Amino acid sequence: MMHNFHLFLAAATCAISVCAYYDSESVDSLYNDNEFKPRMVLEGIIPTEHSLPFVAYIAVTEGKLVKECTGSIIAPRYVLTAFHCLLTNKNKATVPQAIAVRVGSQYKSKGRKYLVSGFGTTDKTAQGSRNWDDIVILELTQEILFDFLTTAAISLSRGTPRIGETLTIAGHGTRIVQRRFLKSDSYVIGNVTVRKSSRYCKPKGNEFCAGGLEQGTAMDDSGGPAFKIINRKYVQVGMILGGEHFHKVDKSKRDFEPFDMYGYGNYLKIAPYCEYIQRSTAGTAYCQ
Repeated sequence: MMHNFHLFLAAATCAISVCAYYDSESVDSLYNDNEFKPRMVLEGIIPTEHSLPFVAYIAVTEGKLVKECTGSIIAPRYVLTAFHCLLTNKNKATVPQAIAVRVGSQYKSKGRKYLVSGFGTTDKTAQGSRNWDDIVILELTQEILFDFLTTAAISLSRGTPRIGETLTIAGHGTRIVQRRFLKSDSYVIGNVTVRKSSRYCKPKGNEFCAGGLEQGTAMDDSGGPAFKIINRKYVQVGMILGGEHFHKVDKSKRDFEPFDMYGYGNYLKIAPYCEYIQRSTAGTAYCQ
């Protein structure tokens, strides 16, 4: 979630009748005013329960290698993620048969596996533009059965993240704790603050910046949701794309001891893609 890799963010909304509602102590601990501390997904919380039933684990097989990403369930048969997750070494999109999605558990090894029948891109991406949109919708071969405890869709928002606003992010990527890179079978939850563009983050097009002290994402978080809670509903406003992290260095210490990790990431706004989302899902997912 933060190792000079690029991840991406996007946000949108779904029908109220099938969306996930907030009821989690894990997310509570991120928002508790008395305990709040900005955290990265890497140094974020490993939930004690499967508190985010819309989070999906995505594996793309390339020969003997497996590329891992994160996604979000937006309708019974559709999962939203970053387009770059599907790119092969030749910078071409892989075939649907190489993609597997697991949902229903906070642990990627225990989620139920779904196969992908196809995927929908924006018109610009389909036309082969070099400046393609880093967003894609995976269509599953069968519908996910929602029980609203282990599986549910996240709502999508037409709203745009505001500078200074705190968003929650989730990803199946590497977790960084005190400069140690740790693999976790569970997704990790953290907070990021929406920032202005800077020398550390230069958003393009429909992107925005987020991060700060002990905030950020890392490898394999790509495609994960950036969301907030509105009227007790989880509402996705962005998607993890990429970023980088760095430490301050204490030059008075031997070997220039590093301290204070900062992360800055690029995220994709969901709002500009609302029409594309509704069209690509035959109206089963749409922004509110």
